Amino acid sequence: MSIRFILSDIGDVLVRIRRFHREEQLAKRYGLDQQEVRQVVYFEGERMRAFERGDVPWHVYREVTLQRLAQIGAQLEPDAPAHFTRIWRELLQEPILPVARLWMALGRHMNIVSASNIDSQSYESGVAPHPMVANLFHHHTHSYRLGRRKGDPDYFIKLRRQLGAQPEQCFFVDDMPEHVTAARAHGIPSFCFDKIDAATICELKARLIEAGVPSEFVTGSSFNFAPC
Repeated sequence: MSIRFILSDIGDVLVRIRRFHREEQLAKRYGLDQQEVRQVVYFEGERMRAFERGDVPWHVYREVTLQRLAQIGAQLEPDAPAHFTRIWRELLQEPILPVARLWMALGRHMNIVSASNIDSQSYESGVAPHPMVANLFHHHTHSYRLGRRKGDPDYFIKLRRQLGAQPEQCFFVDDMPEHVTAARAHGIPSFCFDKIDAATICELKARLIEAGVPSEFVTGSSFNFAPC
């Protein structure tokens, strides 16, 4: 059975991420410890995970998070909601052109699927403004639309059911080893895209061919970043 679906993460696979930007900027503005800010913004209870699943709207997530920042010492100013929104939107940066162009080439022959833990605010402000990336996807199954995020036990089951795909018809690419491990446990051929360099692009192309993607689809893609 041939590969029909490329399941692609967005952050640091298709669009570069400014690592630790949100907690750095909030800590700097409010004189707080960066690790404490990170705990509040990302890891307290289910708030962030529910936000990424689409269960919590942006204004609720922002309000509760600002309240918690105030409890650990932030002196919130009247423009705090606007500032928090601006900081949130700055996380995703420019497209990673070699992968975007490879997906464009493969998209003529198979389906490109968003398999990303991303909230609606980040997608709309960090991905949608880049048509080259946003228009790649045949299926917009971002976590906030799918209602599941990578890390949920049934994530890959629900994603495949929505696509009508068998594991061996999919190829998953992510920058997080634990997500790649989970995909492989579901029988999905996968690749950990952990470096943005020519060698990693060449390895990605080799693994696609090894998984059954016709070599002419892969090697015929039009970019010169990584002559393999």
